Amino acid sequence: MHPPSDEVQAELRPLIAANQNRLGDVYRLLDRGWTNQRIAAELGVGTSGFVANQRVAIQALLEGRNPNGPRMADQVASAVRGVTRGAQLSAEAAAYIDALLDALAGISGSHPAPRPKSAAAQTSPAGDTSSNLRDDFDWEIKKRLTGLIARLRELGIDPDDYSAAVSAPFALDVVMRLVAGGHMSTTSRELVDRRRLDLSIEQSVIDWSVDLPLAASLIEDARGRIDYWRSM
Repeated sequence: MHPPSDEVQAELRPLIAANQNRLGDVYRLLDRGWTNQRIAAELGVGTSGFVANQRVAIQALLEGRNPNGPRMADQVASAVRGVTRGAQLSAEAAAYIDALLDALAGISGSHPAPRPKSAAAQTSPAGDTSSNLRDDFDWEIKKRLTGLIARLRELGIDPDDYSAAVSAPFALDVVMRLVAGGHMSTTSRELVDRRRLDLSIEQSVIDWSVDLPLAASLIEDARGRIDYWRSM
């Protein structure tokens, strides 16, 4: 199995970083340079072997490494499908994931289950106005997010968690999780430290609400966070 191109890796990393299961937990902590033992302790897991297994899945996704044994191959295949479920991948990335699943199926001796397709990739019935409106709204959110991400990268910030919204089937779903999900996102935390709340996803939601029909509860959550961080 050949490793993915840099472009494909750039698509997959935000998806793994945004994953809300153990795979995403381990990836985010590995990205901080933590050891297997420290990650296991942080996640309340008895042994670091669990972390090593998650690393195998991450290496398969980002490096094309094949796991050892059919049982591990099945576990990795499940993780791959979970990470890419609903994602709008480029043709190159989709081909890589399909090839990876084929390779894993060859190791496990099973028939490869297809990668779940994104909702946006399925054809909507003609005249489905509500679907078309949501697609247009989502396109506008992704366009604005892309501009925000470009500004953050100019500051030397790599906003993987914000980028995950651009890769998601519907960006607003990820935006809502970032703004109202309970925990402060990694990028927003860095912006608080740098005193650049003007570039946070929370401030963006407030700004976008001027001309986009965002939910009042989402705007209220964003204002609450911004007000709290400014009072710190």
